[in-house]
Amino acid sequence: RRGWAESDAARRRFRGAGERGVVRLIEREVLIINRAGIHARPAAKLVQTASAFSCDVFLESGGERVNGKSIMGIITLGATYQTTVKIIADGSDERAAVGALEALFAHRFEDPEP
Repeated sequence: RRGWAESDAARRRFRGAGERGVVRLIEREVLIINRAGIHARPAAKLVQTASAFSCDVFLESGGERVNGKSIMGIITLGATYQTTVKIIADGSDERAAVGALEALFAHRFEDPEP
């Protein structure tokens, strides 16, 4: 797929003990391919998409991690064109959440065609 890169961090990571002894989370790195970067409209689309899921969602860039369900948090990342952003999701529907967010990045925050 053009426009995003999957890193080794995209594999499930294990952290601490939880139900059945393991708590899992998913991390994926994506590349911002729209020239305007993440401004108000893309941030709103990210929040709208992330909020549709019950899992915790975070975005990380430049060593800063913000809540993926907070428009102000996302805007404060200052993520511009060609910046790599890490999507982190933790919860029962984490895989679906990451997939939906990756699709937004891959389609330059436009609605994917059906």
